[in-house]
Amino acid sequence: MGVSPQEQAKSLILANLAKKGYRKLPFEISVEERHFGGLTQTSVRIPLLSLCDSTIVPFLLKQLGIVTNCEFSTTTSYRNGDENLVIWYDLGKDARLEIIRKGDLTDKDIDLVADLYHVCNDYVIQRKKEKDSDDDDATAKRDSKLLTIEQKLTAAGAIVHPPGTLDFNVLSGYQTLKTEVQETIILRMKHPEVYEQVMKATRQREEKPTAQTVLFEGPPGTGKTTMGRIIASIVECPFIYLPFEQVRSKYYGESERNFGEVFDLCADYPQSVLFLDEIDTFAGSRTGDSNNEISARLLGVLLRKMDGFKENRNVLVIGTTNRPTDLDPALKSRFKRRIYFDLPNCVERAYIFEAYAKHLNSDEVVHLAQLTDGFSGRDILNACQATEERWARNIIEGKAKDPTPAYFAYKATLEQRTEKTKEKLGF
Repeated sequence: MGVSPQEQAKSLILANLAKKGYRKLPFEISVEERHFGGLTQTSVRIPLLSLCDSTIVPFLLKQLGIVTNCEFSTTTSYRNGDENLVIWYDLGKDARLEIIRKGDLTDKDIDLVADLYHVCNDYVIQRKKEKDSDDDDATAKRDSKLLTIEQKLTAAGAIVHPPGTLDFNVLSGYQTLKTEVQETIILRMKHPEVYEQVMKATRQREEKPTAQTVLFEGPPGTGKTTMGRIIASIVECPFIYLPFEQVRSKYYGESERNFGEVFDLCADYPQSVLFLDEIDTFAGSRTGDSNNEISARLLGVLLRKMDGFKENRNVLVIGTTNRPTDLDPALKSRFKRRIYFDLPNCVERAYIFEAYAKHLNSDEVVHLAQLTDGFSGRDILNACQATEERWARNIIEGKAKDPTPAYFAYKATLEQRTEKTKEKLGF
């Protein structure tokens, strides 16, 4: 069976394109024979699905000298002075460019197809380069701005943690507290528009949701800082940690300037969590004897900044304290929500032991939990780490082979720590 004129024409078109450097085409060029009213037509179809801006097709045709009129339409045809040749394009869903010839394609038609493909392909490549360049420029500008913010925050004494991968699983126990944080803080940060919609439907006077300010209260080692980082990770925003000793400066006025700048810079992020650890160390009650000049000035800055944050919904301000009674009443009133982190109960302590001593059986875990009444999550972690270190020494000295510490090793560590605690308290 011989080769059809259409197959032969397609081979010639592909060979012509290969000469121009197009050996692997991103889409199929089809050559078909049609019959209308006793007449035979040959159609060459070039898909235009990869063309970024379809309005440019008439301009490309003009560039080849095929047309003179460049008015845009979604479907049109040109004859280019040849009654037997039609150049037609459709920019609808099935976008395509067609060259239709009465009878068989001529050598000129085959060259025309290659030229059309060439100019369309060049245009697509150029547009892609421009788009990639624009995207790169925009990304570079955004990254540069964020980097500048991070550098300024660091210079002002803050520690910036980029969005991480933490979730509630890293904090063992505290299920009720996790639910409260999810429902009252995280959902509001992730879906502010829903809260705004509800307020609009319920308030007599139009109001907008304001910035969230939350006070985490509770003894040391109960997971307050960890919860702050979990929130930032889930919301996918930076966690800006601000310890008092980093802000404080021996130069008059610099502490307040650094402190105020941290607030201003946090607002430049699309979203951020500003974490003020142990806020009572620099924002204690102004009526207390321990108040000093720097703390008083910083408290003044903090009160003004928190007032100014009312319209700034992209920053969550979290303060932590283990001495809430020492906080200035005016500052306490600025926090709209207070969440208490209590010492873990026996069930929660068992969960924590399961996280740090997964090889122990349930009875052993429960017994250790019963031995650690009054321990914080951090106390339990420290005890488990101390047990691991002792066990590692036993392995090095040939006293143990199994890499998992035995139950009695954990019990011995806890009993020793409990005795030291009693001695310290005078029991």
